[in-house]
Amino acid sequence: GGQAALIEPGSEHTALYRGAPTTIKVIAQLGDEDRKPINMRSYGLRVPKGGRKRTPDDPPLILVVGSDMDAGKSTTARRVIYALRALGHKVVAGKACGVGSIGDISSMYDAGASEVVDFADLGEPVTIGLAPDRVIEIFHQIVGYLYKKAGPDGFVVIELADGIWYPETRYLLEDPGVRAHVSHLVFACHSILDAEHGLKILEQWGYADVLRAISGKFASSGVLRAMSEERFGSRWPVFDSLDYDASPEVVAALFTG
Repeated sequence: GGQAALIEPGSEHTALYRGAPTTIKVIAQLGDEDRKPINMRSYGLRVPKGGRKRTPDDPPLILVVGSDMDAGKSTTARRVIYALRALGHKVVAGKACGVGSIGDISSMYDAGASEVVDFADLGEPVTIGLAPDRVIEIFHQIVGYLYKKAGPDGFVVIELADGIWYPETRYLLEDPGVRAHVSHLVFACHSILDAEHGLKILEQWGYADVLRAISGKFASSGVLRAMSEERFGSRWPVFDSLDYDASPEVVAALFTG
């Protein structure tokens, strides 16, 4: 809800990983007419709670996940959005877990998404530390909302924050109800080892049939792209999400056939 504070004297970090964390003393909070602290949850979108099964009328859902932080997930999601929009498809997008970032949301709009929502729109500035049931509920709320915005002929692109090892991301990927909504999955990673290990985990979690491609920082290296065919064969295409080495037609065809 917003607050003003002072750093407690003597609590500042002066050396990395040394001493107690910085502490603050709250001196003011934003409040309403009843002098009660304002909470973001009071201003979230009124979206129905509870998951539902996927239906034949729902648009395809493309899920972008990564091996780790800074693996190129957001860049990959933007490239997917751009490629589909370039071919005339309607695309909506969202981020289902992580820390609220206006930069991520804005970049999806810049890529061509007509509507973008994340957990902050539902009143949750972050999903870190939320109970697994709430994280899964947020996913279903976002997906249900975006299904309606995309329509049966559109596409929904969802990014999951950080890496597949991350608690909230793992809650979603391991949940059968979430998995049932995923039409296509793109894995963004740093290296060959990331790709090998991550793909095995995703297959173990039941995503073998929807794994469509590898991208991220790994795919921005011409050398690694060449090595990937030797390592993985043609099973998982690799497309460069950074300098647009792959044409929009090539990227879009991964999801349109």
